[in-house]
Amino acid sequence: MRAVERLCGLAAILLAPGCETPTLPLSPSEADLPYDFRLLLPVAVGDSAAADMFTFHWGLGATVPVLVMEASDPTRPSLAEALSDASAAWNRAAALGEVRLREAADPGRAGVLLVWADGPRAVRVPDDCVGPATSGAASTQGCIEEGRDEGGAPVKRLKRWPRADGDSTRIALVVTISSRPGTDAVRLRRLVTHEMGHALGILSHSPNPRDLMWSGLIPGDTLTRADRATLRALYHARRDLVPP
Repeated sequence: MRAVERLCGLAAILLAPGCETPTLPLSPSEADLPYDFRLLLPVAVGDSAAADMFTFHWGLGATVPVLVMEASDPTRPSLAEALSDASAAWNRAAALGEVRLREAADPGRAGVLLVWADGPRAVRVPDDCVGPATSGAASTQGCIEEGRDEGGAPVKRLKRWPRADGDSTRIALVVTISSRPGTDAVRLRRLVTHEMGHALGILSHSPNPRDLMWSGLIPGDTLTRADRATLRALYHARRDLVPP
């Protein structure tokens, strides 16, 4: 099966609209509970439509290196500074060390690439992927391929993105920030923090407009109790979509 999944920013891993689109909010009594983090992918079953749900995370206790490629325009806010703030927020949320984000010093070891839509890229789109495209203020994209686990059982995994010269990389997800006018440092920090939630494996959006992972206009850059609970629940859940 060939599939590409787009995450929004975003929207969610492929076949989703851009982030910052409305959904129905939860009631106040549900506000602190984990929300659904799974990726919903439509599938064809005969003449009807259905959907598969997939849980993805990097592995309990993993450190996820993020490669940053800044804009050539010196007046544009810094992606690295936004990533630093986003990493601090999500690392605090993983109170038991479930997962860590950090900036990658070595491009060859990065698992996630963070770029501007009109900026340079260290990778090209895999041949069996559609994209990249930014349908909203930002997007997180990855490709799914069929594979085998260490025991030989069938498994779905994220595909590594190749370099422009065709050599392989470790990059499994590309986070793209739209270069829209008015994206200042505050706005950028909110977008990057939201997108890093997707890159960590929260592949759906919260239905509560108070949460950072809400699909509408991002209310701030502070994770709510529900955002933190969702991350912890995700990293203690069985995954059926694995890193490359």
